[in-house]
Amino acid sequence: MTDSNIGSCEDGGVLIEELEQHEANWLVRHVLVDQLIERGFEVFTKTDSQVSLGKLSFRLVELTIDGRGSLRSREVKRTVRTEVSLRLTSGAADSLVWGHQGKMVHRDQVSRNVLDIVQNDDYSFAKFVVAEQSWNKFVEPVIASSVIGILVYLFFSNR
Repeated sequence: MTDSNIGSCEDGGVLIEELEQHEANWLVRHVLVDQLIERGFEVFTKTDSQVSLGKLSFRLVELTIDGRGSLRSREVKRTVRTEVSLRLTSGAADSLVWGHQGKMVHRDQVSRNVLDIVQNDDYSFAKFVVAEQSWNKFVEPVIASSVIGILVYLFFSNR
């Protein structure tokens, strides 16, 4: 979001509003407020009738977390996919000033020792099932190939 896109709301401030309920809305609101304040805007989370506000509405479209563990590693690779829809309106008629739908993919690694802390019970959206790789992925093809090779050898050696 550039400052020129929301310049018409600069004089009275910006009201942050969620369009739909989601358990991670507090996180999106925090990031939006932080970014707007960093850019020099006055930000409100509740309506004050004495101030003319532009309204920045958001909707958390997607928030998924996947984890993948490897056989020998003590780390879990996480992938977080986020999609947020933003809409800036101005005036009593809520005329659309700006709209955007943003997507982000973030990857990191977390030690298996801290998974209980990262997957806090208070934030169910942060929970994920770690997809573990197993030796079956490597052992089964070797066994199948060996059995087929032995059968082919026995077939041709008896002729």
